[in-house]
Amino acid sequence: MPPAKPFTSWNGASHPWKPVAKREHSNGNGSLMRILPVVFYHKTLELSNLIQRTHQVSRITHAHPRSQMACGIYISIAACLLEGLAPKQAYLEGGQNVR
Repeated sequence: MPPAKPFTSWNGASHPWKPVAKREHSNGNGSLMRILPVVFYHKTLELSNLIQRTHQVSRITHAHPRSQMACGIYISIAACLLEGLAPKQAYLEGGQNVR
């Protein structure tokens, strides 16, 4: 059996931060399902930088703005929960923080 080819790119992009597609159909929930670990940077990054980083990570596979917005809101709510807010308050404040 020949050796496996080395990993050279992510999803066909020449750079991991360069999205493959921005079409509306590049808009599944895959980035939302894998984005949560980014929230652990909430102590070291300002919210605007955390959201920007979240969008970069989302764009790797889901470049449509709707996917990026959903991930940003999700991370903002999760950061509020980690700060100790009650779930309802985290939901309300987290959504307001990204406007």
